[in-house]
Amino acid sequence: MRYRRLGYIVPIALACLVAGLSGCSERNNSPKNQAADGKTTITLWWNVAEGTEDDPRSAGWYRLINTYMKKHPDIRIKTQSLPYEQLKQKLTNSLMAGNPPDVVSGLNSWLSDLYRMDALP
Repeated sequence: MRYRRLGYIVPIALACLVAGLSGCSERNNSPKNQAADGKTTITLWWNVAEGTEDDPRSAGWYRLINTYMKKHPDIRIKTQSLPYEQLKQKLTNSLMAGNPPDVVSGLNSWLSDLYRMDALP
């Protein structure tokens, strides 16, 4: 029952996040994110396990992404799933190098560390 309730909330939250970021972000309109076929690629780093639509832990996320891409054929969402420690390290390195992902889903406890390192845009 718990997964069932989260199954509605989590996809809606992701849809709002992706829609908002894809519509407002300057980075998404840059040539860096434009493929030769004219599609805009949104890079998403997160800790959601790669899974199938039958896996209750990740099914809603991937169904939502696939549905969004079908409704918006000019947008491609490229996901990369990493354990939290690797995700934090990769995010820190990419921020310091000036090449962060478009969207990242991490832990709020990272913000103070990233702020102290002056790694936030």
